[in-house]
Amino acid sequence: MEQLQDIPKIYTAIAEWMSCLVIILSYCGKKKLRKEPIRILLKLIGSFVVLVLIHQFCGKVSGVLWLVGMVIAVSTMVLLIKVTINNSIVTAIYLGCRAFLYAELVAALNWQVYYYYFIADDYSSSLSKHLFTSIVYAIAFGFFYKLENEIFPDELQRDKLTVTNRSLFAIIIVTALFFCISNLSYANVNTPFSTGNDELVIFNIRTLIDLAGFVILEAMFMQKLEDNRKNELDAIRNILFTQYAQYRTSQENIDLINRKYHDLKHQLQIIRNESNIEKKNEYIDEIEAGIRKYEAENKTGNPVLDTILTSKSNLCLKHDIQLVAIADGQLLKDIHVMDICTIFGNALDNAIEYELQIPDKEKRIIHLTVSKKNSFIIILVENYCEEKVLKEGEELTTTKGNKQYHGYGIKSIKYSVEKYGGFVNITNENNWFRVEMIIPE
Repeated sequence: MEQLQDIPKIYTAIAEWMSCLVIILSYCGKKKLRKEPIRILLKLIGSFVVLVLIHQFCGKVSGVLWLVGMVIAVSTMVLLIKVTINNSIVTAIYLGCRAFLYAELVAALNWQVYYYYFIADDYSSSLSKHLFTSIVYAIAFGFFYKLENEIFPDELQRDKLTVTNRSLFAIIIVTALFFCISNLSYANVNTPFSTGNDELVIFNIRTLIDLAGFVILEAMFMQKLEDNRKNELDAIRNILFTQYAQYRTSQENIDLINRKYHDLKHQLQIIRNESNIEKKNEYIDEIEAGIRKYEAENKTGNPVLDTILTSKSNLCLKHDIQLVAIADGQLLKDIHVMDICTIFGNALDNAIEYELQIPDKEKRIIHLTVSKKNSFIIILVENYCEEKVLKEGEELTTTKGNKQYHGYGIKSIKYSVEKYGGFVNITNENNWFRVEMIIPE
């Protein structure tokens, strides 16, 4: 067992640090990495020094003190992920556990193979040790980085990874269990569950157990992502049907208005016969109010878009919001009615919601255009915006009281636009918030 104590502790520290680096590169976001390179680099350097010191301490103690040192090392990894990515502590612990167990796997595998080919055959040297470890770590953590981006390719979704307390408890238990089992023989050979004094057997068991633990964590992680995607899709579907229901309600209201205007000639006859001036003026005021509502009705050439614009125009009229719409609705003839409801309903709802918060009613302005450029349909919805509501990675700040469904309106728009091979471009500059949708004709 003497040889087991010669495993360089700095290699374990490097493995844990590189594992955290993979998580940070995968979840931090490219824009943030470009924006804060010096600050992130300093955090990485500081954490590396701390991890090296912790493992140097662990190499000189045993028993409870060694276990305390490992807990501190994991805590350092979690803290690094938390302060770098700026996610919740629950998510940081979740990601930290995955990073820790993967680091354990890589460190164990590296040392097992190196021991077999070099130390056992007396070919060991500092140069061979460092070179071999560098190659194994580069391949292993390169694979880890690719794995993270393959199973979770959407950078924006990685930014919004949510973890429940139940998921957190499960991953902590699994990580602790596999770590303890894999290190049982390494820490003490005199237990009923140890594998004896054979170094290669101990290394082999440790590597296999770490591998099994990591596979289980990855399976749990992918199941978590699948659940997140399912919940998100359900939320998007709810929004789709809500927008469609609003469209149907608006259509019924417009039909009712049209029936009322059919009776307008009878109301005019009553006015002509009314001798009381006050009542006559009252009737005239009612008709003028109805005319203002009717003026809000839009004729774009697409009945679905007409209904949506009429409904939103009436809402804007009620709250002193200027809605200017220039739209060729015939360009939308190949887009499904529910997708039209989703695209325009959500885009206008978001714009109206913000404009309602502007105290100066003269600044409450929304522009909507539907036009054609080359072989593309260009849909642009823009509203006056005094604040920076677009953060890095096109992540929107929310003004909703219920933050649970924050962002699903934009996601629904993207979901509908991408069905037709298009894409969505969101900008927030010069006091205007713009949602531009480009769809091949």
